[in-house]
Amino acid sequence: MSMASLGVSGIFMVGCCVAAQIARLPFNFSGGYFNPVLATALKWGCRGHTNFEHIIVYWIGACVGAVLSVPIYKLPIVRRFLLGEDKPKQD
Repeated sequence: MSMASLGVSGIFMVGCCVAAQIARLPFNFSGGYFNPVLATALKWGCRGHTNFEHIIVYWIGACVGAVLSVPIYKLPIVRRFLLGEDKPKQD
């Protein structure tokens, strides 16, 4: 069976299943929360991790990732991979 035989709705359903699995997999490691405010509201003070660990994972990790994403996105190799841009022309 090829992807073309699935049709648009079939491809959409496969994409939804993959996205759901990506969101579900980290639950055993970090709770799967991508929003630091939500994670803090729901998990602050829970047993199993210290507040310092919570701050590192949900706040510092998210902030560092956001800050590093801009210079990484500006790298030519990343832009070519994500956007399919051609190499700059050399005169």
